[in-house]
Amino acid sequence: MTEHPPIMDPTPDNPDWAALAREPADAASLTAVAGADPDLLGGAALLDAIVASEKALSFLAARQLRLLTAFAQPFKAGDPMRLARRLARRNCITGDEDPDQVALFVEEAARSLAQAEVAAALRIPGKTAGNRIQDATTMTGVLAPTLRALETGVLDRGKAGVIAEHCAPLSPEHTATVQELVLPTAGELTTSELREITGQAVITVDPDGAQERHQAAAARRELALQALPDAMATLKAYLPADGAVKIFQVSDLLATGTAGTPGDTRGIGARRVDALVDIAD
Repeated sequence: MTEHPPIMDPTPDNPDWAALAREPADAASLTAVAGADPDLLGGAALLDAIVASEKALSFLAARQLRLLTAFAQPFKAGDPMRLARRLARRNCITGDEDPDQVALFVEEAARSLAQAEVAAALRIPGKTAGNRIQDATTMTGVLAPTLRALETGVLDRGKAGVIAEHCAPLSPEHTATVQELVLPTAGELTTSELREITGQAVITVDPDGAQERHQAAAARRELALQALPDAMATLKAYLPADGAVKIFQVSDLLATGTAGTPGDTRGIGARRVDALVDIAD
């Protein structure tokens, strides 16, 4: 009779990986992932540990967003009053340091100080640090439900970013409604599916605004050429989706028509490109 190894109760040195993969991420799951030895885990445990580590990454990303937001509060990264007074003198018509005017610039000055400190500490450009602080402030504010989903591992950072991107031009009220529509099922969707669902939710919630934003974006349509090594180039088109679909369908139709030609070893992507070049010729 084959002897099976005894089933051991979960311990800090032997976590229940299946449970960690099922449950929301927390500090305990982060600790378990940090202490895992991949060489000692079987196939099933490795897969559960991978899921748990993905949730732990989301948990850690959400915590960093909260830390960044807290650091950008007044007097956390330094005294913002001197910079606030300078901003008030520069932006006020009277050019003085009226206390009421200075108070309007305290938060901006605090964020500027935090940006400089984060950029220096992480060795990143100041603009990148500023974008991180701005994203963190937004996530802990109007996107708080999305942040909670990220923190528990329901969403990964990419999916949270999809929701943030689509909600960026919306009012706080519309942002709240979009989150109510997409978050209940967001964890079950792929990133591309979530992008489509969130886009549809934005149109449903704010149809007039969506049309205005589409018209403004369509006005910026362009075609750009970038040279690359090996006598190659990238041709990038920014245009309304229906026009892009038409161009792709034409090239795909012509490319499909050449499939199966004896001696033709080109892939479908190469044939699509060649079809467009033939049209230009």
